[in-house]
Amino acid sequence: MKKLIIVLLVGILSLGLSGIAFADTQDISAKITSTLTLTVPTALSGWILLPDTAAVTETSNTTYDTTQAAVGPHTAKVVTNSPYTLSVLASAALPTYEATADTKMTTSYDGTEVDLDTAFELKYKTNGGSGDTDTSSSYFNGLASVTITTAETFVTATSPPLDGTAYVGIEFGQTTVATDPAYDDVEGQLNYQIQLTWTASATLA
Repeated sequence: MKKLIIVLLVGILSLGLSGIAFADTQDISAKITSTLTLTVPTALSGWILLPDTAAVTETSNTTYDTTQAAVGPHTAKVVTNSPYTLSVLASAALPTYEATADTKMTTSYDGTEVDLDTAFELKYKTNGGSGDTDTSSSYFNGLASVTITTAETFVTATSPPLDGTAYVGIEFGQTTVATDPAYDDVEGQLNYQIQLTWTASATLA
């Protein structure tokens, strides 16, 4: 009889405890990490520069890509979820024959460096596609202000593209004149070179 009473008491206590509940809240916070990648334009090789023989005006022989497509050979592709800038400078990693960074295309023969008369030119072309809001000044009269220590802002995008990908068509311009040396009696046709470094940077508030 005593055992039965104890079992009944345990059962009653268990039933009573089963109705007790405890609740609390949990805080969850999160943030999206800023990401950015850059694909630079492909190398510009075998570019034919034509001299201008006009007495008064100078013209530039320019190659460009304005398709704003990922496969465009002269398109910089910026994938980002943040506002960004695209900068350019004359590279410290100098191309063949270059001893110092230069704003002009340079060749060398017989140990002598020769520059074209006019500075290398850049500008960008964008159709505003993919939610791109690039509105900065787009034209350099030349890379005279670009050095191996100071990058020049090329494109400023105040908000990230809607689909995360911006395509910036790069136009390269090089004015050549009749007095620019095109031929070396010893080595033949000269090959001018210049190297640029492109940098994409996220601009976070």
